[in-house]
Amino acid sequence: MAAGLLRCSALLIHKKVGDTVEMSSCLPPEGVSSAKWKYKELIIEAKGKEVSVQPQFKDRVELNPTSFSLTVRTLTLQDSGDFIFMSEANDQQRPTVIITLHVHEPITTKPVVTSKSSWHASNNSCGVTLLGVTDSRVTDSRVTDSRVTYSWAVRNQTSSGSRLQYIITPQDGDTGFTCSVSNVVSEKSESVTVKCSRGTR
Repeated sequence: MAAGLLRCSALLIHKKVGDTVEMSSCLPPEGVSSAKWKYKELIIEAKGKEVSVQPQFKDRVELNPTSFSLTVRTLTLQDSGDFIFMSEANDQQRPTVIITLHVHEPITTKPVVTSKSSWHASNNSCGVTLLGVTDSRVTDSRVTDSRVTYSWAVRNQTSSGSRLQYIITPQDGDTGFTCSVSNVVSEKSESVTVKCSRGTR
């Protein structure tokens, strides 16, 4: 019987550096005669009650001998990739399970927000330009989902991007702007207050 390919509900997992992840085998454990997880060229295999572990995962990995779920602790960026579960039951190879793990660097610092206002005499308003900058860097360029994204919130409006241009008037009084920087596992925000007054430069 040829092995198929099984995609379970936990096909794609996002975690941050230092987290713990548990990956399910997605298959019933009854009647399993052999079971192993493969990661790149590394094999994590259950041999009776003993588990064979490669140096990269030494003291960080646990293979459940009953459910065959795989737990990896203290995740690093280098742990990102496909974890493939292969098993046999009743002398037949079962479907292969592939779980993709993305480990991301968490955002640890708030964005630095700068603002510049200019007075528009023609309509008695101020044009405000705001810029958000973060020193968070993606150190694993292979994981494109780790990209940092920016968003702005002002009153009941939101917009994306690191730069925001907005119009306020003296009647608006103090106007709060919040810049958020995020990736799939973390977010940091910073707020500034801007006031429009005649003659602002």
